[in-house]
Parts: sequence; C-alpha cells; structure tokens
Amino acid sequence: MNDVIHTLLDVMGLRRKVVHVPPWMLKAVGYVAQLLPTPPLSPAAVDFLTGEAVATTGALHTAFPELRLRPLREALTTYLAPRGKGAS
Repeated sequence: MNDVIHTLLDVMGLRRKVVHVPPWMLKAVGYVAQLLPTPPLSPAAVDFLTGEAVATTGALHTAFPELRLRPLREALTTYLAPRGKGAS
C-alpha cells in the first residue's frame, strides 16, 4: 500500500509525509464519525481499506481479450489530468 500512496502523491506532484496509524485507532474515529450527517468514515470502511487486496485478472482477460490494463502510474496520470471546460 505504501507504493500506491507514494505513486499517487508523485503523480499529483505532492510531497507529504505518510504517517501510519493502527487500524483500531481509525475504527474508533469511524465510530464517532458515523454519527455525523454525512460521515466521512465508518468502521466498515476501515475494515475494507485494511483488508487484503489481492486480485487476479485471468478471467477478465478471458472475457475481454482486447482489454489493455494500464499500469497504476499511467492510469492515475490519465485519471487526474485536467479536462473539460475550465481545465487549465
């Protein structure tokens, strides 16, 4: 996950310190935050974010053989690029 965070920050042109926080601490914040009208975090979201993130693409490539998956840096660069009216 550190690699993903550092790649995202790099693509965005940001330099930030990454501070690791124990999941139980975030869950405690989530319990309180879920009482807000539009909660930004919940205990379930913490579970989702801290769970194992393993995916295979074999079935995807079988179903869509022409599909080209992009490397993370390329995908983030495209996704975060300014576009449309008013983009600079």
